[in-house]
Amino acid sequence: MSHRISIVLPAINEYLEFITESFEHLIKHKIKGISDSVRVKFAGENKLLMHELYTNAINHAGSKVVEFIFDIKDDYVDIQMITDGPGFTIKPVNSDSTPGTTLHRPPFANHLIQNEFIVHLDPDYEVVCKVLDSTKLEFYDRERGDKTESEMDLLIPEHFGLFIITNLGKNVKFEKDSEGRNVFQLKRKFPPAK
Repeated sequence: MSHRISIVLPAINEYLEFITESFEHLIKHKIKGISDSVRVKFAGENKLLMHELYTNAINHAGSKVVEFIFDIKDDYVDIQMITDGPGFTIKPVNSDSTPGTTLHRPPFANHLIQNEFIVHLDPDYEVVCKVLDSTKLEFYDRERGDKTESEMDLLIPEHFGLFIITNLGKNVKFEKDSEGRNVFQLKRKFPPAK
């Protein structure tokens, strides 16, 4: 059985605790038969995930409101975050994890389609942004093969929040839809029962 819940909030920090607590409450009854330690870890990860999604919307989307749609399934939740504004700007990072100067905004040019860009880089992981078409992006993280810490800056690297999102979620995608809205979508799997 699935359930769909929609929440629309002003894009301001004072609702951060509300959305993180609401998300935790929405799914806590779906995860049965797991140990207390797994439940606590999963709840903490969910709060962190929602924190990053919502603060990214507040800080980068340029939208007055943020809509969340949660489709709760048997073993996962499908999360959509919808905002207005210009959309996700691809900003590849430099090899030292500092922000690059090249910017690609939607609609993405034809020569960018099927190209991949590293948008987050730390000593252990990188987040890759793949251009699927002129309005769609896909994100995933991967371990770095050359884990050389010397090239990394000690500051928090560009798009660290996107790394958290790709690490905790699966099938992370962005789309500038036909109505001009920004739709950020991902899946969050529930821990398996014992």
